[in-house]
Amino acid sequence: MINTAMANGFTSAETVACSQELDILITQYQKKLLTVQKTKKVYQTFNSIYTFFLKPSFKTSDDIKDL
Repeated sequence: MINTAMANGFTSAETVACSQELDILITQYQKKLLTVQKTKKVYQTFNSIYTFFLKPSFKTSDDIKDL
């Protein structure tokens, strides 16, 4: 886009088209990034729930040896 703007001007149709395409790509990237962040948060929440409710909290004989 920068090369196009420098060659054809910042308001040329080609530069504007490149700018619009870049806007679309940035928006798509941000949406995917947000989806990944939300998915990661869901996994962290499930892991926390598992750890709190399902993981045994009693000590085994191996754990006592380590103390």
